[in-house]
Amino acid sequence: IQWESQRRRLTEMYMTLPEHVRRCFRHCEVRSANLPESGDTHIDGSRGMFEAMLKNTIGLADPRYAFWMEADTVPIRASWLPALQRLCRAEPFLVRGSTLRHDVKRDVLIQRFGQHFLYHITGVALYNVPEYRSFYFNRVVPYMHGKKMHHFAFDVALGKYLFDPDHYDEWRRLAHLFQYTTIIQNRWGESYEIAERATT
Repeated sequence: IQWESQRRRLTEMYMTLPEHVRRCFRHCEVRSANLPESGDTHIDGSRGMFEAMLKNTIGLADPRYAFWMEADTVPIRASWLPALQRLCRAEPFLVRGSTLRHDVKRDVLIQRFGQHFLYHITGVALYNVPEYRSFYFNRVVPYMHGKKMHHFAFDVALGKYLFDPDHYDEWRRLAHLFQYTTIIQNRWGESYEIAERATT
């Protein structure tokens, strides 16, 4: 009952958007990953939702590509969806997204997360769903379990896997499939004017 009321509320919120915004989408569907209450935390919840999307346990129409948007993701330019579509048609990739583009306190981040954190592709990104699904569940997840690092977010886990020196030979073969783009930018923790960023 609670989920149904939330689904209706989110659908109603979508319907109140201006028509020119709703025209960007064919329709709106609200799906649930059916996470346990114990998993309703920032890290575990976001990882659970992301993995439900990759496994497609939420009943999507078998997507080839997905753009993962978090709650604070904001489109700031017109024609942003066609721009993402063009990124999907470019050269092959597994993940295409942004590094941390704002000013960072490097020493603090390195101490808290490790040096790889400065270079990882953040979670808001385009994913080649079938191919990344295989890589993520066959490589990243077993690695994180083996290292007993269950508390890391799904994007940070990828960074830890790729930049582990033990995986250097694999990284050399696969590095071109993990790509940075300026179309998607992570400006977490930064104050900025949308109009200014929309022109860059």
